[in-house]
Amino acid sequence: MEKVDLKIKKEAFKRGDFNFLYALVIAQKFFITYFYQLSSPEKKCLGKIILDFEFGRDYAVSASSLKGLGLTTGVATTRVLKPQEYHNFKMLLNVDPDFILVRNLGAIQYFKEHAPHLELMGDFSLNVANSWSLDYLLGKGLSSQTLSYDANIERILAIAEAVPALADKMEVTLYQYMPSFHMEHCVFAAFLSKGSSFRDCGKTWEKHQVSLKDQFGNHHYIKADQECRNTMFNGQAQSGAKYFMEMQRAGISQYRFEALNESSAELWQKIQAHLDLFLILSSPCFISLE
Repeated sequence: MEKVDLKIKKEAFKRGDFNFLYALVIAQKFFITYFYQLSSPEKKCLGKIILDFEFGRDYAVSASSLKGLGLTTGVATTRVLKPQEYHNFKMLLNVDPDFILVRNLGAIQYFKEHAPHLELMGDFSLNVANSWSLDYLLGKGLSSQTLSYDANIERILAIAEAVPALADKMEVTLYQYMPSFHMEHCVFAAFLSKGSSFRDCGKTWEKHQVSLKDQFGNHHYIKADQECRNTMFNGQAQSGAKYFMEMQRAGISQYRFEALNESSAELWQKIQAHLDLFLILSSPCFISLE
């Protein structure tokens, strides 16, 4: 069975009449209606949702609604883990997810000890760019591993060729806004308040969208996580869909779609385009959303 990982990401905020609760910019009402309207072949393609909300809010309501639709739903950890931040992991466990997307080695260790029954999927931030690191992390009990974003198509195919028995556990991101850098500094607190942390910044991330404008006029979005660390995402999305058939022939069967700041209409169109691609080129398929 082909697995396509459709990853929808980050933030919970209101825009217009929609209450955006699901990864990035999916309105709750729209999201549920969309899945109810899926045809039978398309519904087979939608298997996993990975929730990655800005500042880690609204997981419980979203996870409950998605699981009520029969969709396997997981949540993502923070990219960085410090000794006093295990409360974030406890919060994720309280959501009762079907799986966890782990983004650091500490998260693997924590969930193996405190929730050994829970499926763990490795994210790109574990920086798997060769067959040795892939074999090592999968040996730690991960069900799948997203390859490093430093890996181009030649590197991806080389890894699949080196360990063909593990190719079906490799995940490749086909569509995304590349996370350019992750930083301790909070742009929201620095420029939109007189505070220095969530305790005194007035929760400006709930009221404003922030982006950095480069010399070419492109706007690169800034998102905050549970510990106020900021990630800057490239303003231009990139797609690897043209390599889909090559990767499929190499035995790779898990693929991811990531969204960022699309409107509900834009997101609907992009998801449908990827569904059409996978349904035409590969059937049956299995798609996961973050």
